[in-house]
Amino acid sequence: MLKPELVEAVGDDLDWLLLNAAYGSPTVAVAELSFAGA
Repeated sequence: MLKPELVEAVGDDLDWLLLNAAYGSPTVAVAELSFAGA
């Protein structure tokens, strides 16, 4: 799961990473979406 520091560093690219994760690994996508929403 992404760390807060990484999320901040990623910034605008976070949406792209979530989209990429959604196609590459549904499990990772769910984990990242849950983390992003927390």
